[in-house]
Amino acid sequence: MLHKIISERQKDRDDVVGIFRHRRASLDREYLDPRIHELALVMERPEIEDRYRRLLEEP
Repeated sequence: MLHKIISERQKDRDDVVGIFRHRRASLDREYLDPRIHELALVMERPEIEDRYRRLLEEP
């Protein structure tokens, strides 16, 4: 999941959207939230965390 979230491939982005639509309630946010934040910082790509947050807000 983390690899797909940080990927720039459209296929991976589409996969993440599908996962969020169908599994949002069962996502381990206590694990994912800090990992996404850390990866965005280390990779110097704040857009990763921005994209992740937007996905969480979608209906």
